Amino acid sequence: MNSYFDLEGQLHIRESDHSMSSPQIVWVPSRWVSILQVFVPGKSRAQWQAALPYALEEQLAQSLDDVHLVALNRDKQGRVTVAVVEKQRMQAWVATLQQYKLNQAWLIPECFSLGLNPASNPDPASEQQVWHIQDSQIESDTQLVRTGQYQGFSLAKAQWPEFLQRAQQLHESIDIVPVDQDLVIKPSGLRALNLRQGEFTAVSNAKGPWRAWQWPAGLVALWMVFLGVQTHLQTQQTLQQAQAYQQQTETLFRQLFPQTQRIVNIQVQTQAFLNQTEQQGAGLAPVQVLALLAPHLAKQTAIMPGRMDWQRDGLSLRLSASTTDQLEQLLTSVRADLPAGAQARLQIQTVANNKVEGTLHVQAN
Repeated sequence: MNSYFDLEGQLHIRESDHSMSSPQIVWVPSRWVSILQVFVPGKSRAQWQAALPYALEEQLAQSLDDVHLVALNRDKQGRVTVAVVEKQRMQAWVATLQQYKLNQAWLIPECFSLGLNPASNPDPASEQQVWHIQDSQIESDTQLVRTGQYQGFSLAKAQWPEFLQRAQQLHESIDIVPVDQDLVIKPSGLRALNLRQGEFTAVSNAKGPWRAWQWPAGLVALWMVFLGVQTHLQTQQTLQQAQAYQQQTETLFRQLFPQTQRIVNIQVQTQAFLNQTEQQGAGLAPVQVLALLAPHLAKQTAIMPGRMDWQRDGLSLRLSASTTDQLEQLLTSVRADLPAGAQARLQIQTVANNKVEGTLHVQAN
């Protein structure tokens, strides 16, 4: 194994690492790194990275000022996979690396030392999951689990059977693939998983004829300041849009559940009402129709939902989009997911240059 930090923060160096060419890999215990997923709005990288801490704040037990966030990946739906580690721990690790003259070393969570076998990975469109497992070489009596290219964790072996049983209840198709401990991981596959990003990025000590580039560098710096101001304005606009979405969501929630006195967590409270509706019996309730529409609306990010009305077992939802094709695609996907006896139709109200407004009608029976 390469060099690594143990649970107490002590650095164990493999002798060959002193003479190894860059990059140098130093593994850290996976228990100190949380891998989370969260939806973050924003078109450009600067926008969604600026909004990431605010989107993640509710999932963190610590203050944002006390944690270091590393965005590992963002998919097409806007879901960001992010690694979270205490800043104080990162500072201690980096200081130790500098003490041992490993200034350029990468810090990688140990769970990513498990190589992914492409032959064992299922079709991405399927619901089957492949979990790669291996004994931890840093944490004694601990199981390493890697569930994807950017996801993994560690778990005490005593808790592994119960955890796996519960996971298989939620996901019926989980294949467990043991990993050969002698498998060599290529550094190119670990670059995006390096925790030394942002304020902890390794700074090169290489010296060169930098004086000749002082003026060009100054001009570039001024240009970056201009871009920074522009990015700040765009970020503020994105945050304002996010607040507007939040207000619309709360308004819709109160329309659906007028008996609610206080909104604490819309997702959890909505699920609780859904569970109550399922227990109460027959027919499609408004929340059930809304739950059916929600995943389709989430995929159609170009469509903005508006006012919703429920009359005589029928739901009417106002929608706006850039083109009629976007609304038609939503109608097609909703129809394919409706239960027997339910119907859906689309009524176009207005068509302008860059805006189309219509109403989606869903008849429960």
